[in-house]
Amino acid sequence: MRMKPARFVALVFAAFVGLAAEHAVAAERSLGRGPGRPDEPKARLAGWALLRPGVRVLNEHSLRMMERAPERSSTLVFERASPGFGWIRAGTVVVAGVSDFAPEGLLRRVTRTWDYEGMVHAETEPATLEDVFWFARAAATVPLAEARVAASTVHREGASVVAQGYEGGFSLGAFEVDLLDVVLYDVDGDPETVDDQVRVTGTVGIEPRFDLELDVSWATVRRVSLTNTNELYTSLVLDGQVEFASVDQEVTIATVRFAPITVFLNGVPLVFTPVLEVKAGLSGQATGEVHSSVSAAVSLTAGVVYERGAWKGFSDLPDALEDVDVQWEEPRVSLGAELEVRAGPKLSVLFYGLAGPFAGVEGYSAAAARLLSQPAWTLDVGVRGSVGVEGTFPVIGDTASYSIPLFDRRWRVAEGDLWP
Repeated sequence: MRMKPARFVALVFAAFVGLAAEHAVAAERSLGRGPGRPDEPKARLAGWALLRPGVRVLNEHSLRMMERAPERSSTLVFERASPGFGWIRAGTVVVAGVSDFAPEGLLRRVTRTWDYEGMVHAETEPATLEDVFWFARAAATVPLAEARVAASTVHREGASVVAQGYEGGFSLGAFEVDLLDVVLYDVDGDPETVDDQVRVTGTVGIEPRFDLELDVSWATVRRVSLTNTNELYTSLVLDGQVEFASVDQEVTIATVRFAPITVFLNGVPLVFTPVLEVKAGLSGQATGEVHSSVSAAVSLTAGVVYERGAWKGFSDLPDALEDVDVQWEEPRVSLGAELEVRAGPKLSVLFYGLAGPFAGVEGYSAAAARLLSQPAWTLDVGVRGSVGVEGTFPVIGDTASYSIPLFDRRWRVAEGDLWP
């Protein structure tokens, strides 16, 4: 008796649903568990997954039995005593969590194998999550205040990184970058001559959190998104005795690299490393002495999503100046100026240490003073953001660099008719 195609499809679908349900139960049992380092923070994850054939997750014992080729190429070398080494063949996708061998995890596809001096050598190439999952649904929330700081680097003299509640290598609260006479612009480029510099003093405070979402159907990524939520506080005092026609300069003040964070989806370790860069910039023109002081606190959300084969951004901003906590002083300008000073964080999330999406936000103040004009001076504050992705993104294998201007919202704080 020949089975009708519709009935055959229905039976296959029913069997698939049953198998997916089994994997979903297994995934729920494995969420947040697996062979991670004991001091590794656990993100909050919800989801389920169905793996593709040929995916192998390396356990701790397998990782201890392998090494990279001496030239640190893409070749993996396994001892023949490794348990189950017979699975090492072309097409196998190898996944590993954080270890001494793979400090930021491993996601590779074997292209060929050979034996040499009693060892199994496997040439590999980058793989993607589309090579790992038939189906996957996952959503993770990571408050960086609970993440471990692996390293912090200060790039400008006069800056320092402070993590409130910093204890034993863990940040237990918001981050602050303190600025003391940090040079944003030097007309002649000579640090010994200070009378032609624009300097900034103040604080950039950040309390970041990010959310990740992943949706894979039929081995194709339908959606992946990064949402960066920041409680941002900036207090910037700008001073300078300068003359320049035009400047637009941005510098990286400090970089904070967090320890890799691992979440387990049906036993598969998803490893991502947050990197936070604090940037500051100056743009405009000025003649003579310039001084401005503005403090502002605001809650901002900026995100980037890959959907239907394209990247796009989204945001959640304050509706009006009343939603921004602002304190300011009347600017002082001796001759004339139109200057904007800005600062804020850029958060990147690197999958398996390679590449990933980023979201950057900044607060800024803009002071302008012009002779024989009405009003004689103005002071504005604003928020600006951009999102994108950099490098080869191991979720979809896309090699590109996207940067999408997301928003630029500006409000008039004060103005005056008397020359400042």
